[in-house]
Amino acid sequence: ALPIYSSRQKQHLISELIKSWGQVICYELLNIYFSNEPQTPLPQDKKDKIFQNFMITLYRYYRQERDVTFYADKQCLSARYFSSVIKEKSGSSALQWIIQNVITEAKYLLDNTDLSIKEIATKLNFPTQSFFGKYFKQYVGISPKEYRNKKTGLLPS
Repeated sequence: ALPIYSSRQKQHLISELIKSWGQVICYELLNIYFSNEPQTPLPQDKKDKIFQNFMITLYRYYRQERDVTFYADKQCLSARYFSSVIKEKSGSSALQWIIQNVITEAKYLLDNTDLSIKEIATKLNFPTQSFFGKYFKQYVGISPKEYRNKKTGLLPS
């Protein structure tokens, strides 16, 4: 028997589906962009270069590194100055960029793979499944298991 959803549950499911599609599209666009880096970059000032290098480094390392200091060190900058440049150039902090990438990847893996939550935690370089679960819940509001269950239609009555 098919589950019966209230109109509120249907609206929530549609909203979540649209958000997921948007995230997947953004993820794929970033993947295409970084796979085909531009041949002739536009003229940039020092801060533009810092931001661009951060985005390239973030794309390469966000699965392993979630510490702003790591990304600042890659450019031989203090974390404080590095963070202020990223915020100035993008409107979001370096930490927000890192978190967004990690959470987007986690959601993608939960939505589109059969990997266990423990395997996803390992793939994203979390020390334990529990730590991953707390991190995910802090930024998404629900646990990875609850998120996956909502996506698969296993909503509690």
